[in-house]
Amino acid sequence: MIELRVMTDNEFEEFLREGKEGYAQQRSRNFDTTLEYERAQAERQYAELLPDGKHTKNNHFWTIVRTGASIGFL
Repeated sequence: MIELRVMTDNEFEEFLREGKEGYAQQRSRNFDTTLEYERAQAERQYAELLPDGKHTKNNHFWTIVRTGASIGFL
């Protein structure tokens, strides 16, 4: 059975780390810019979009769980 549960603080940190890095790599490839530049852009954009991190108003972060194991994030 697949379930959703509220993301823990540690899971949120992992979600941010993976999200920022993936976003930066994709933008670097797509726009032919340096990865360092895009990492800085990702940091800025995430900070702007989620000023209160996991507790940013009107944002909800979930962990997808199957048979007790985390398999993804929403």
